[in-house]
Amino acid sequence: MPPPTLAERASGAKAFAAMLYYGQPFFREVFFAPMELVDPTGRRIMEAFKRVQMISAKPGVTDRPFGAFMQGLQNAYRNPVGRALLGGLITRIAGMEPRFMEQIPTEAEMENARGLSFEELADEALAVKGESARA
Repeated sequence: MPPPTLAERASGAKAFAAMLYYGQPFFREVFFAPMELVDPTGRRIMEAFKRVQMISAKPGVTDRPFGAFMQGLQNAYRNPVGRALLGGLITRIAGMEPRFMEQIPTEAEMENARGLSFEELADEALAVKGESARA
């Protein structure tokens, strides 16, 4: 199959952004609000978003359309000018609260994640989950 044209990619990105934008209230009610009841400290959800960001550090992840789109939104949000001008729109399109748009892992954790396999990242996440369950 030939690669999509620029117009096709732009149309797809627009449709995807619209789905996320209008889906944000759904994400809030179905995912984020219940998590506030289950995890009132926010520790577990921050760990989950940290792990997602660590996966995005893996080579090739942002080569895929979804990874590139989300990375682009995060980069725009993390830029002080982008945040000042478009921060609310960016978080709405991403369907996330601002705290999840910030870089959560340290640079050392991101570098470590780049060198791990997906299986090793999963094992590490399960180990952290097991530790928090015992605490």
